[in-house]
Amino acid sequence: MAEETKQLPSPEQGNGGWMLPILVFFGGFLLILLLVMSGGPVAAPDDLTVADKQEGGARVTFVTPDDGAEVSTTFEVSFAAEGLTVEPAGEIHDDSGHFHILIDEPFVEPGEVIPNDETHLHFGDGSLSTELTLEPGPYTLRLQFADGAHRALEGDQYRDEVSITVVEG
Repeated sequence: MAEETKQLPSPEQGNGGWMLPILVFFGGFLLILLLVMSGGPVAAPDDLTVADKQEGGARVTFVTPDDGAEVSTTFEVSFAAEGLTVEPAGEIHDDSGHFHILIDEPFVEPGEVIPNDETHLHFGDGSLSTELTLEPGPYTLRLQFADGAHRALEGDQYRDEVSITVVEG
């Protein structure tokens, strides 16, 4: 009994079905090559590493008032955090903490506990805004982020400041 050998049809025979698998293979190969050459998929904000956050992804800012603003004696202050979790004081978690406003006080050194007094306001409940009442005059408000034990975190990304003038009204 003779074995019968099978051959792919040639293009001259009019059957082009053998080209589809080859085109799919090379198309997939080209797609993978392009992804590898482009560095792969772009990381979503939630995929930032601690190093990425320290280089610009994590930061705290005053939302209101604006730097240089004139405000009445009672005014709203709001703040925000990017790349960080704002949570109540207590437990200590990576990339987490809460806010403090320092009124005409220098920033607290990293690792030091932020005092709790009339010029060092704590927001250990995790809040993102407050209403302040100040006498007329110029002030520097400093925003400082700290861990669950009120220890100041290291880095300028955990600090912000604005200068304001309180006017009668």
